[in-house]
This record gives sequence, C-alpha cells and structure tokens, in this order.
Amino acid sequence: MMRKPPRLLIRLMVISIFVGAIPVLALGSFSYYLFMDRVEDQVDQRNSQLLTETQMRLEQLYTTIDFSLTQLANSTLLQDSTEWDYSSHHFQSFNELSSQLYRMQTMEMGISNVFYVSFAKGWLLDNHGAFLLSEHADRDLYVGYRERNEKSFWVTQQERTNTAVKEGVRSESDIAAVTLVKRTPLHAMKPTGMLGVQIPRYEIERRLSSDDNRDARLLIDADLHILAASESFTSQWNQLPAEFAALIKGTVQPGSPATFKFDNSHLAVVSRSAYNNWYYVSVYSNAEIAKDAGSIRNTMFLTCFLVLLLTLLIAMAMNRRFYKPIRKLYDSAVRLSDSQTDNKYNEIELIEARLESLMETQHGKDEFIAGQVSQLRDLFLFKLLIGEVNPAEAEARSAYYRLNAEWKQCCIVSLLISNWKRSRYRESDRDLMMMAVKNVMGELIPASNSLPVVTIGQCQVIVVGSMHETSKQFREYVESLIVMIRAAVERYLGLDAIFGISRSIHSLKEASRAYLEATEALKQKSVIIEQSFFFFEDLTPDRMVRIKYPAALEKALIEAIEENDHEQARESLRLISRYLLEANVSYRELQLYLVRLLVTLLTDSLDSEEFLFQLLNDQKTIFDQLFELNSLDEIESWIVGKVLTPFIQWREEQSQKQYYIITEQMRRIIHEQYKTDLTLEACAEQLKYHPDYLRRVFRKGTGVSFSDYLAQHRLSISKELLENTDWTILDIAQQLNFQNSQNFIRYFKKMVGITPGQYRQSLRE
Repeated sequence: MMRKPPRLLIRLMVISIFVGAIPVLALGSFSYYLFMDRVEDQVDQRNSQLLTETQMRLEQLYTTIDFSLTQLANSTLLQDSTEWDYSSHHFQSFNELSSQLYRMQTMEMGISNVFYVSFAKGWLLDNHGAFLLSEHADRDLYVGYRERNEKSFWVTQQERTNTAVKEGVRSESDIAAVTLVKRTPLHAMKPTGMLGVQIPRYEIERRLSSDDNRDARLLIDADLHILAASESFTSQWNQLPAEFAALIKGTVQPGSPATFKFDNSHLAVVSRSAYNNWYYVSVYSNAEIAKDAGSIRNTMFLTCFLVLLLTLLIAMAMNRRFYKPIRKLYDSAVRLSDSQTDNKYNEIELIEARLESLMETQHGKDEFIAGQVSQLRDLFLFKLLIGEVNPAEAEARSAYYRLNAEWKQCCIVSLLISNWKRSRYRESDRDLMMMAVKNVMGELIPASNSLPVVTIGQCQVIVVGSMHETSKQFREYVESLIVMIRAAVERYLGLDAIFGISRSIHSLKEASRAYLEATEALKQKSVIIEQSFFFFEDLTPDRMVRIKYPAALEKALIEAIEENDHEQARESLRLISRYLLEANVSYRELQLYLVRLLVTLLTDSLDSEEFLFQLLNDQKTIFDQLFELNSLDEIESWIVGKVLTPFIQWREEQSQKQYYIITEQMRRIIHEQYKTDLTLEACAEQLKYHPDYLRRVFRKGTGVSFSDYLAQHRLSISKELLENTDWTILDIAQQLNFQNSQNFIRYFKKMVGITPGQYRQSLRE
C-alpha cells in the first residue's frame, strides 16, 4: 500500500509559519513606518534649523542697516539739510552729506546705494550725485513713497530693461533690489524728506545660498512675491506654485515654522519674520527622505527574512517530533479503515472517525431501539387520548410502554395559548412556540407525576397523576402545577396560557373521555369565564338553564347597520356578548346563539355581490371560522372585521351615491327656480322625499342648509346683475322675488356690508 503524504504535518508547518510570520511582519511594518516618520521629522528639523540660521543672519543685517539709517536720520547734518536750496552756495554741505551717505556702503553690508530726497526743497542726493527731484527718472516712485503712512518700511524694486538713461544717470529702479525707506524727520506728521538704503537682489541671494545645495531657499515678501532665491531654486522654478502660495498665506505665524507640500515631488519649510513679515522658505526633495529611509527599509527586510527563516527551521524540528506518535496511530487506523474513504480525512480526522465508528457500532442498536420506542410511545398516547385505541388493548400496551403508573388519581390537562394574535410572534413561529410550551410543561411537572406531553391541534395535553387520597387534595395539587406553568409561560415566552382540566380518572382506559372533558372545559373557559383555568366538573349543573334569545339587542344591531352607524353597531354587538357572558351558557349553546346572530346579519348583506364574493373567497366556510375561535373577545372582533365593517362600508358607499344624486337634484331645482317662492317643502314635494330627510342629505352633501344655499345663490345672481347690467335696483329685486326694493337693499347690505348702489359704484371706480 502506498504511503500517504503527511497532511497533518504539512498543515502544522503552514500554521506555524503563518503564526510566526504575522508578528514578524507586523513588527517590521510598524518599525519601518515608525522610522520613516522619524526620518521625515529629522529632515524637517534640519531644514528648519538651517532656515532659521539663514533668517537670523539676514534679519541681523536688516536691523543693522535699519539702525544705521536711523542714526543718519537723527544726525544734525541731515536735519539741517531741510533748509538747503539746490544751488552752489551749499556745495560744501552737499559734499559732506554725500560723504556720510557713502560711508554706509563701506560697512560690508551689501548696500548698493544710499539716497536722500528733500521734498521741501525739491532735490535728491545719492551715490551718483545731486539732482533736482523734478528731473529725476524715479520722481513718481519717491513721491509715492511719501504718500505711505508708515514711518519706516521695506519695498521691492524690479529691474527695468527699457528705461532711458539721461545724461549718464542710471535710474534707481533699474536695479532689482529691496529698499529700506525712512521718512524724515522720523517723528513728524508730514515728512519733509526721505532717506533710503538699496540692497541688490544678488547680495541677498548670495547670503541665501548654502554650501551643500541640498535645499533651495527663497525670500518672499508679505504679498508672496519672490524677492530672492538661491541658485538651486532659480534653476528649477520661475514662480511659486499657486496651491503652495494659497496654503501659506495667512497660515504661517512668526516664530512658528511649518512644513507644507511645495509640489508633487518637493516639500517646503516656511518661517515668517516678525521684523517685516517676509517669508523664508527652504524647499527640499522627497527623494532626500527616500534616500535616507532606503537603508532602514533594507535592514528591516533582511531582519524579517532571517526571523522567518529561523521560525521555519524551529517549526520543522518541533512538528516532526510532535507528529511521530500521531503517525503511528494513523497507520493503525488505516489498516482498519476502508481504503476508498481514506483520502477524505487527515490523520487526526481518520483516527477520530475510526473511534466513532467503533462506538457507534457498539451503541447504535440500543439508541435506535430506544428512539423508536419513544416515538411509538408518543404515538400510542396520542391515539389513546383521541379514542383510536381499543380499551381492551389500552392496559396491555400501556404496560409495554411503561405508562401504567401506580397513581391513586389522575386527570387530563389541556393547555391553549389565548393571546397568540396579540403577541409579538408571527404565525410562522407558532410551531416553535408550541414546542417551547411543551418543554416548559415537561420540565415543571415531575416525571413521576405525569406522562409525556402530547400536541393535539393547537393544544398541549398531559396526563397528571398523584398519590393524594382525596379529590380536594388532588385538585389543589393540579391547581398549583397550573399556576406555576402559566407563570413560566408568561415570564419566559410572553404568552397567556389557559387550561381545561377533566374530572379524575383511575385508569388510562378512560383517557379519551377525560380528554373530551378537558377540551370542553377549555372551550367553556375561553369563551365565558375570565379565569386562567377551569375544571370540567364545574361545568355540569344539576339542571339546564334556559335563557331567552336577545331579540331586542339583535334588532338594535340591525337598525344601527341600516343607519350606517358603525359605533352603535359595535356597541350593540358588545351588549349581546355581555348578555351571553352573564347568562353563563354552555359552549355548545353559545355556538347556536352565535350561528343564529350570524345568519341574521348575513341575510341583508347578500344583496352586495362584492361582499358576498369576499365571504365565499375564503378557503374555510364562515361557520368553520367561527367555530375555531376560542374566546368571546375573539368572536366579537371577528364578527366586526368579517361582517359588520365590510357591510357598513358597502352601505355607506351606496348611501353616498344616493346622497350625491339627491343633492345634485336639489341644486338643479335651486338654480332653475330661485326666482320663485322656493322652499324645502316645495323641493321635497317635487322629489317625493320627506323634508327632514332632504334637509339632512343636503347638509351632508354641501355643508350648508337649504335656505342658506338658496340665499347665497340669489346673492351671487344679484352681484352678476349689478356688475353686468344696467337694471335698476327695483328690477333686480323683482327678478330675485323680493316684495320690494327696500327688502332687497336691507338683505344685500346685511350679506355684503354695503348697499347694492354702493356695490355697483365700487365696481365702476
């Protein structure tokens, strides 16, 4: 026989590798992403630190220039210059001031030009000499600076490529630079002069550039214009990306550097200056982070691979040792098994199957016989209760099925659920709930005092016995069991159980008669008595009580139906039910009375073909449906829903049609005979109906009385005549059958609020 592959060993290996791989991969992935975040943080911190150093250097330069310019503005020579005219008389003073301006450029601060403008005397002095302000190319620019409210401010100047050069003088705005401007005097409300320092763009870019060129640096003004950029930036971009510019504007606060996405492949650290609100930006590539993280990724992958390999080697060694005894048992089981079914099992499953097969072989026959005996016993008990077992055989077969308990007294208890339609369960749940009720009864009633519970129709039936000597003691014992069962069913299942109990019997040969008594007591209780259980012995009075059929109540019910009064019909039906309840008739007598009432109700309803079709369309006859009901409340609800409501609705539809026809006839008479002395009695005589009937029908059909409707129609006719004709008030009054015009005028004013003449005048205005 060919040796099978070790399936269990393979599965153990797969499970071991899988279990070992999960923590390794999880830890490796977590570590990788953790270190990646750290790498990104380190790159951000490095760039932020370098950017901060650059910002500090530049701002130190700006503040030094600002301080020097402030000292110059406060000097006596500059303050005296406000009185100088542009003439040769002040040549020495101009020369001295020019020397002071020039000395600011010797401080190695990258200043390309220092200028002073005297607005009071209209001249300008810079590194190129002295000029009249009106003749200078940048006159408009300087005048614009004077209009600003700031005492000291930075401005940018873009390079001009087509500016004309006059007499060898180069315009200040030709140079791409940033300029610090201070109005003089510094604390004057209206400046008389202006002092400025110009720093070329290339000087700022020289200070922005770094040695490693790993990042590109930018200087951006408050309006997001690029003032200067390092060489690495100018070689890649011409302007800021729109999304980046919109993102940093108003977001970055002074002293709080932040990182943003610059474009698809670059990030940027942005810092904002508290000195002049300029932005310092360091742009670096994502590839820089990926390069730093590459070594970490390779190390993680190598470590995970080595750990997985070690896990595989350990799993192979341990699983082989663990598998050896299982393989021996498996080989033994294979020799005892069917070779055709071996392929369906692994080693453990085959061993288990062989053990179960041996146990089933040993106990299978006993269990099968016991199961068959249990089913046969339940079937015998079912037939015994419904009377299909010969009394002569009952005792012998009871002994065979061990049902002949040595009780002194026993009885039949029948249980029925009374609130099934009002419960939370659906009809499809009925069988499951019946099984649950059966289990409750079987658990609460001791097995020594009962036989198995049998389901018959919608009832659960059980034989209860005891060793009590007297009938009173036995009855009290049965009552205690019923109270306990009813409480359990209500508590655990949310159902109301009702019980019928037969008289005591002394042998199972009387079981069929006792079952009929329990069923009769159950029906009597469910219809008449408002208790939860009832004994059959309480239903056998010494003499028959005869009652008179409630013909008067039945007549009131028929009259309510004829008047389509649904509420009164339900009230009359309720009175009939209460009458039968208080009479305490037997269930069979009650059926006869209900059949008589139902026949009376159906007699008039047969005129409706639609209603008759609805009754005949059910699978069960209407009387079969009535006999299946268990309580008087259910019977009352069934009659209302099955007979009263549909029939009254049909009659109301017929009445509505008749009302509509009569109402339209009365409207037609009013519209045709409004000129006559028309009354309700005259209309009733024409239609051959009683005036009171017509009065009620017309109000239901129109919502107003006959006289009101006639008056409203005459009023509308009078308005039409006043609007569309030139008839006199007297003619209109005669047309509407008024005795004189005064009566018509009083009537019209009462209804409209103004006289007919006033109404006609208001229409013509």
